[in-house]
Amino acid sequence: LDTELLLRNLLGGVDSPTVMFAADGTILRLNTAACELFETTQSEAVGVPIASLHVGSDRATQVVATGERLSEFEEQVTVDTEQRTLSRTIIPFEDDDGAVVGGMEIARDITELAAEREKTGRLTAYQDTVMDDLKQNMDAFAEGDLTIDPTIPEPEAGFEELQVVYDEYTEFNTALSTAVENFRTVMERLTLLSDE
Repeated sequence: LDTELLLRNLLGGVDSPTVMFAADGTILRLNTAACELFETTQSEAVGVPIASLHVGSDRATQVVATGERLSEFEEQVTVDTEQRTLSRTIIPFEDDDGAVVGGMEIARDITELAAEREKTGRLTAYQDTVMDDLKQNMDAFAEGDLTIDPTIPEPEAGFEELQVVYDEYTEFNTALSTAVENFRTVMERLTLLSDE
């Protein structure tokens, strides 16, 4: 069986961007998905260091040096001036004596997923903050504190979901402000009537 043909078919059958490299870190082969992800071609990439595919850490050299597999670690890299988040798995290849003779990297572009995770994190943190403020104000009002200031901070990031949360909590706080003001007015009138 032709090893070269086998490897070419193996790489061609993998959907994820996959790069095979030698012990010195130079690229031996890569599939079409890797060419698309790293915005290169077979002829440009084969024979150059794998680290030159992007601006980021040289994990392939680390795997060759340690012989330890790196699985699905996330890393921000720059490909042709564009920043991307990759999930990378790098597998070392060993010879019969156990020496690392190269390896294979499988990368997935998870830039959109990472951005969504960050957005969800910001949204959750903002909700927690305004909910805590609202609860403190409600507790203080329940204990008779009429000096509360039921306002919430505007969100730093400007995306639609945050604006919706801000608008909803602003309505809650407006209702609380109205309740405090009404209670204050009633107390003032009761005090006046009591004096009379």
